[in-house]
Amino acid sequence: MLRVRTDEPCSEESPRRCHECFPEIAPQEFFIRKRFIQSHLSLVDQFLAPSRFLRDRYVDWGIPPEKLLVEDYGRLPVRERPDPEDRPDRNRIAFFGQLSHYKGILVLLEAMKRLVERGVDAKLSIHGANLELQPQDFVDDFHSLLAATEENVTFGGAYAAEDLPALLARTDFVVVPSIWWENSPLVIQEAFLHRVPVICSDIGGMAEKVTDGIDGLHFRVGDPDSLADVIERAVGTPGLWKALRDGTRGVHAMDEHVERLSDLYAEIIERRREEWASEDVRAPDGVASAVCE
Repeated sequence: MLRVRTDEPCSEESPRRCHECFPEIAPQEFFIRKRFIQSHLSLVDQFLAPSRFLRDRYVDWGIPPEKLLVEDYGRLPVRERPDPEDRPDRNRIAFFGQLSHYKGILVLLEAMKRLVERGVDAKLSIHGANLELQPQDFVDDFHSLLAATEENVTFGGAYAAEDLPALLARTDFVVVPSIWWENSPLVIQEAFLHRVPVICSDIGGMAEKVTDGIDGLHFRVGDPDSLADVIERAVGTPGLWKALRDGTRGVHAMDEHVERLSDLYAEIIERRREEWASEDVRAPDGVASAVCE
């Protein structure tokens, strides 16, 4: 999903373009690989995509549009949603997720470094895991930026799922700074479940799920200066936090999700039965197939 040489999000695949990123693999092999995968996927009755962005990418890649439905992840209601802390300043931001290059944590730390230099009072809490699994140069850069921003950045490390409501109650804005497209980030759903506005990169599933100026703010992907500007605006504009919080909407409910999936399975099974009846063919044990991406 990223161009190997430039880290630009990849918006188009072809044997030639894939060979440019992986010169050790011949273009012909990419062509054969795609045909091989498509031959297997042709057996699937219905695909589900959790965002319009992802659906459109697979349509462009070759899956028939009628086989792709947009169906977001269903979420259970929040059992515990503490009220946000009553504070005059809304300057607490947080990152939740994997600590990796693709999740944009270095972009976020670079932005925080700029805010320190500007004298902006913004506080970042980092909640993430698996730093030890990353390449050494990434780990070194992470620790170097953490040291340079120690006055306004706290590294909390991994967290348990049951701790999330309390962590979000202390958070004014959740930041999703991924440099790749993302499909339908669960962290955005979690933030909205707790009515926390989101600051995110302006591409892919992130830009689709967060409406700029309504329930969050966008910044230019991979650009720490743009992110610093947006954070400064978020924490320094009176009334903006409340307006964005009021703009957060509900997420796809699990009951509705289950109902839609049940209807979909029933529809596919009935369609298959009619096909088998018209062909006088006995139905196999597995009467339908579906794939969720």
